[in-house]
Amino acid sequence: FEISKEYFEEVHRLTGSPKIANILANWDKYEER
Repeated sequence: FEISKEYFEEVHRLTGSPKIANILANWDKYEER
């Protein structure tokens, strides 16, 4: 298990989750934490 942009992109591709789409859209903000 990992928290990477690639992981989120794969989960979004499989689930179509709007929450994950939002995380991907704001990925740079999450990475700065």
